[in-house]
Amino acid sequence: MDKPALESLGRYIDLLLDVVCVVSSNGEFAYVSKGSEVVFGYRPDEMIGRQMINFVHPDDRERTLNAARDIMSGQHKVNFQNRYIHKQGHVVYVLWSARWSEADQRRVAVARDITKQYQAEQRQQLLLEISQAAHEARNVTALNQSVQKLMANYPDQSMDTDLESFIARHIDTLQERQALLNRLQNLAHTDVLTQLPNRAAFYTTFQQAVEHAHQKRQALALLYLDLDNFKTVNDLHGHKSGDRVLLQAARIIRQAVRSTDTVARIGGDEFVVLLEYLEHPNDATAVAQKIITAFENQSGDELLDQVRPSIGIAIWPRHGADLDDLLQVADTAMYEAKHHETESFIMASSSPPIHKA
Repeated sequence: MDKPALESLGRYIDLLLDVVCVVSSNGEFAYVSKGSEVVFGYRPDEMIGRQMINFVHPDDRERTLNAARDIMSGQHKVNFQNRYIHKQGHVVYVLWSARWSEADQRRVAVARDITKQYQAEQRQQLLLEISQAAHEARNVTALNQSVQKLMANYPDQSMDTDLESFIARHIDTLQERQALLNRLQNLAHTDVLTQLPNRAAFYTTFQQAVEHAHQKRQALALLYLDLDNFKTVNDLHGHKSGDRVLLQAARIIRQAVRSTDTVARIGGDEFVVLLEYLEHPNDATAVAQKIITAFENQSGDELLDQVRPSIGIAIWPRHGADLDDLLQVADTAMYEAKHHETESFIMASSSPPIHKA
C-alpha cells in the first residue's frame, strides 16, 4: 500500500476512536491514526518511523515480540492484550487485533484502549477479595494486614474515596461482629449479676492453673464458700435485696484475695476461690481467715450483717487431681464448717474422695 493510498484511507480511519496502526517488517510504525493521541498521548508523527516495541511496557515486550512473529508467520491475532506506556508516563491497557499483509510485508493492527474496563474488572476482583478477607479476618488488625497485601497485588488500584468507604464499612462490620462475639463469650463465661467468672469459665481457668502448677511443682488451693442465712434474707426481703447482698459479698471476697487469684460464682450463694502460686498449702487457711475477717469488719449494710461465709478448703493435688474431685472435697469441708460451733472454715482431710462404682 503506497503513501497516497494510506493518506486517503487515513481520512476515514481518523474518525475511529480506536487506533489503526501499520507496522513494517522491521518493527517500525509506518502509519498511525489520530486515535493515538487519545490512547497513547502521542501524535501520529511522533510514532511513525519509531520502533513499535519501544512504546510497550518493558514487562510485556518479550511476549509482544513473540506475538508479532506469530502474526508475520500468517497467524491472525485477535484479542491480544498488552500494556503501553502513555506519553504522560502512566500505563495503558491495550486490546489488539492484527494480521499480516503478505503483499505489503506489513502488519495491520487495530488497538483499543481497555484501561478503564481492565481497572473496573480488577477493582471488582479486589472488592471481592477484600470482602472475603473481611469475612475470614479475626480482628481489625488482621483485616488491615490483608488489605495491604491485596492492594500490593493490585498496584493499578488507587485508594480512592469509594474504596476507602468500602473498606471502612467492612471494618465497622467486623468491629460490630467482634463486639457481639465478645459479648456472647462474656455472657457464656461470666455471671450476669456479679460479673465474676461462672462455673464454665472457672473450669477453664483451673485447667490452665493446673498446667502451670505442674510445671512449677506448686500446689493450688480451692476455697468453697457458702453464705449462711442467705436464703432467709432473700425470702424475707426479696430478690432485689438478695442480689444486693450477693454483689456486696462478691466485692468483699474479691478484695480479700490477690489479683492473681480467681473468684467465681458457681451457684446461688456459692462462690469458689482458686489460689495459685502458694508457697505452702497451709497458706490457704490465712486467706480463708482474711475473707471471714473482711465480712466481720464490713459495715453499713444491715442485710449483709445477717449472713456469714462458711468455707471449705481443698488442696491440689493432695485432695484430688481434677476440679470435680476438689469441689466435692471442698464442699464437704464447707458443710462441716457450716455446722461447726466455732470454726468458719475447715481444711479438708488428707484423703481424696472415693468414687462409688
